[in-house]
Amino acid sequence: METGPMKDHQRLEQRQESADNISVEFQPPAAACPYQFKVRDYSSQGIGILVKKDSCVLDMIHVGDVLDMKYYQGVDPPNPVNVRTKIQHISTPENGRHQNHFIVGLNIMEKDALLNSSLPSV
Repeated sequence: METGPMKDHQRLEQRQESADNISVEFQPPAAACPYQFKVRDYSSQGIGILVKKDSCVLDMIHVGDVLDMKYYQGVDPPNPVNVRTKIQHISTPENGRHQNHFIVGLNIMEKDALLNSSLPSV
Protein backbone atom coordinates (compact mmCIF):
# COMPACT_ATOMS: atom_id res chain seq x y z
CA MET A 1 0.00 0.00 0.00
CA GLU A 2 1.49 3.32 -1.02
CA THR A 3 0.74 6.16 1.31
CA GLY A 4 1.99 9.65 1.87
CA PRO A 5 1.07 12.64 3.95
CA MET A 6 -1.96 14.61 2.77
CA LYS A 7 -1.18 18.26 3.30
CA ASP A 8 -3.81 20.99 3.55
CA HIS A 9 -2.28 22.85 0.60
CA GLN A 10 -2.88 19.77 -1.60
CA ARG A 11 -6.61 19.84 -0.92
CA LEU A 12 -8.95 21.37 -3.45
CA GLU A 13 -10.94 22.99 -0.67
CA GLN A 14 -11.05 23.25 3.10
CA ARG A 15 -12.63 20.35 4.98
CA GLN A 16 -15.18 20.58 7.79
CA GLU A 17 -14.85 18.48 10.92
CA SER A 18 -17.69 16.01 11.30
CA ALA A 19 -19.65 16.84 14.44
CA ASP A 20 -22.97 15.26 13.54
CA ASN A 21 -22.35 11.65 14.58
CA ILE A 22 -21.87 10.51 10.98
CA SER A 23 -20.42 7.07 10.27
CA VAL A 24 -19.84 4.85 7.26
CA GLU A 25 -20.11 1.08 7.00
CA PHE A 26 -18.75 -1.12 4.22
CA GLN A 27 -17.74 -4.70 3.61
CA PRO A 28 -14.74 -5.28 1.35
CA PRO A 29 -15.18 -8.37 -0.86
CA ALA A 30 -12.56 -10.34 1.13
CA ALA A 31 -14.08 -9.47 4.52
CA ALA A 32 -16.23 -11.83 6.55
CA CYS A 33 -18.16 -8.96 8.13
CA PRO A 34 -18.68 -5.22 7.57
CA TYR A 35 -16.50 -2.49 9.08
CA GLN A 36 -17.86 0.77 10.50
CA PHE A 37 -15.88 4.02 10.89
CA LYS A 38 -16.72 7.48 12.20
CA VAL A 39 -16.51 10.19 9.54
CA ARG A 40 -13.62 12.48 10.51
CA ASP A 41 -14.24 15.32 8.09
CA TYR A 42 -15.92 16.15 4.80
CA SER A 43 -16.11 18.63 1.95
CA SER A 44 -18.01 18.83 -1.31
CA GLN A 45 -15.20 16.73 -2.82
CA GLY A 46 -15.35 13.82 -0.40
CA ILE A 47 -15.19 12.31 3.07
CA GLY A 48 -12.30 11.31 5.31
CA ILE A 49 -12.27 8.43 7.79
CA LEU A 50 -9.53 7.39 10.25
CA VAL A 51 -8.33 3.79 10.14
CA LYS A 52 -5.78 2.33 12.56
CA LYS A 53 -2.52 1.38 10.85
CA ASP A 54 -2.78 -2.21 12.08
CA SER A 55 -6.39 -2.70 10.91
CA CYS A 56 -6.71 -5.66 8.56
CA VAL A 57 -9.23 -3.67 6.48
CA LEU A 58 -6.24 -1.82 4.99
CA ASP A 59 -5.14 -5.09 3.37
CA MET A 60 -8.58 -5.42 1.74
CA ILE A 61 -9.06 -1.93 0.24
CA HIS A 62 -7.05 -0.13 -2.41
CA VAL A 63 -7.07 3.28 -4.01
CA GLY A 64 -9.53 3.14 -6.91
CA ASP A 65 -11.79 0.47 -5.38
CA VAL A 66 -15.51 1.22 -5.67
CA LEU A 67 -17.68 -0.21 -2.90
CA ASP A 68 -21.29 0.00 -1.77
CA MET A 69 -21.22 1.91 1.52
CA LYS A 70 -23.88 2.74 4.08
CA TYR A 71 -23.77 6.21 5.62
CA TYR A 72 -25.42 6.79 9.00
CA GLN A 73 -26.22 9.99 10.88
CA GLY A 74 -27.89 10.46 14.24
CA VAL A 75 -28.75 8.10 17.03
CA ASP A 76 -32.52 7.54 17.16
CA PRO A 77 -32.26 5.11 15.10
CA PRO A 78 -30.20 6.31 12.16
CA ASN A 79 -31.53 5.66 8.66
CA PRO A 80 -28.68 4.41 6.47
CA VAL A 81 -28.13 5.82 2.99
CA ASN A 82 -26.56 3.34 0.54
CA VAL A 83 -24.12 4.98 -1.88
CA ARG A 84 -21.45 3.75 -4.32
CA THR A 85 -18.17 5.18 -3.05
CA LYS A 86 -14.62 5.20 -4.42
CA ILE A 87 -11.48 4.91 -2.30
CA GLN A 88 -9.77 8.15 -3.37
CA HIS A 89 -6.60 8.02 -1.26
CA ILE A 90 -4.98 6.35 1.72
CA SER A 91 -2.56 8.76 3.38
CA THR A 92 -0.83 9.54 6.63
CA PRO A 93 -2.12 12.49 8.66
CA GLU A 94 0.12 15.54 8.68
CA ASN A 95 2.12 16.93 11.59
CA GLY A 96 1.91 13.81 13.72
CA ARG A 97 -1.83 14.15 14.23
CA HIS A 98 -3.72 10.90 14.77
CA GLN A 99 -0.61 8.79 15.30
CA ASN A 100 -0.87 5.16 14.25
CA HIS A 101 -3.71 5.93 11.83
CA PHE A 102 -4.25 6.47 8.12
CA ILE A 103 -6.78 8.79 6.56
CA VAL A 104 -8.88 7.03 3.93
CA GLY A 105 -10.41 9.51 1.50
CA LEU A 106 -13.80 8.54 0.09
CA ASN A 107 -15.38 9.97 -3.05
CA ILE A 108 -19.18 9.71 -3.17
CA MET A 109 -20.03 8.61 -6.71
CA GLU A 110 -23.81 9.06 -6.38
CA LYS A 111 -24.10 12.52 -4.85
CA ASP A 112 -27.80 12.69 -5.80
CA ALA A 113 -28.51 9.88 -3.32
CA LEU A 114 -27.42 12.17 -0.48
CA LEU A 115 -29.68 15.03 -1.54
CA ASN A 116 -32.76 13.19 -0.28
CA SER A 117 -31.13 12.20 3.02
CA SER A 118 -30.37 13.96 6.28
CA LEU A 119 -26.63 13.67 5.69
CA PRO A 120 -24.61 16.78 4.84
CA SER A 121 -24.08 17.34 1.14
CA VAL A 122 -20.65 16.34 -0.09
